[in-house]
Amino acid sequence: MDAQSKKKTSWSHVGVWYDRIVGKEGHYYHKELIIPNLLTMLDLRPKDRVLDLGSGQGILARSLPKEVEYTGLEISSSLIKAAKSYDRNRNHRYIKADLTKKWPLSNELFTHAVSILALQNIEKPEKVFEELSHYMEEGGRAFFVLNHPYFRIPRQSRWTIDEKNQRQSREIFSYMTPQRIPIVTNPGKGEGTTWSFHNPLSSYVKMGYENGFLVEQIEEWCSPKKSRGGAAKRENRARKEFPLFMTIVFRKTYISS
Repeated sequence: MDAQSKKKTSWSHVGVWYDRIVGKEGHYYHKELIIPNLLTMLDLRPKDRVLDLGSGQGILARSLPKEVEYTGLEISSSLIKAAKSYDRNRNHRYIKADLTKKWPLSNELFTHAVSILALQNIEKPEKVFEELSHYMEEGGRAFFVLNHPYFRIPRQSRWTIDEKNQRQSREIFSYMTPQRIPIVTNPGKGEGTTWSFHNPLSSYVKMGYENGFLVEQIEEWCSPKKSRGGAAKRENRARKEFPLFMTIVFRKTYISS
């Protein structure tokens, strides 16, 4: 990949735009779905140590119990700057890092790792598992929140409407084939294009297994939004049947050398 393409895949060039739409509090799905569900799943204790992969503006950090140690790894300098401006907790730190290269961490181990909608924006996610294997304590858990890898593939899935039977469903054009999909971050405003990388679920399971992680749990989260009007019944029923996000929980089974 050339230097310009590599820059675009990092999201660093759209950090200011991303902070503008997500900001200090997070977007709707952060607040109403992702963070509440994650906090329940994490079940954190005072001495736990959390590693946030692709930490952005630190949305997760500001939702954690204050005494929990937190480290956020993020490639975008502008997003790290935003995170530090929002976050005054002395137990929190933010480190600039490319998740596909050696991480700038010492020989420390974490009890929990979290990645919120970041893994799907990394062209070589296997590198993330390789690095993570060095920093998770045995029995530690890693939580990867993804746009659903089957039902929500950019440009390879869409809603379809059966007007006769008043049914709404998802149409999938491709699933098993890995995809490199351009995403226009703010259509019409010329703010840049980044990339989404699709992989089937089995690929993520294999990446984890090859680096000492076993799948402990999978949760699928549907949108809590509600429609009104003539199509409301059809749309609300479809939301309940086709999840928006998938969270894969991996448990570390051994420490990598």
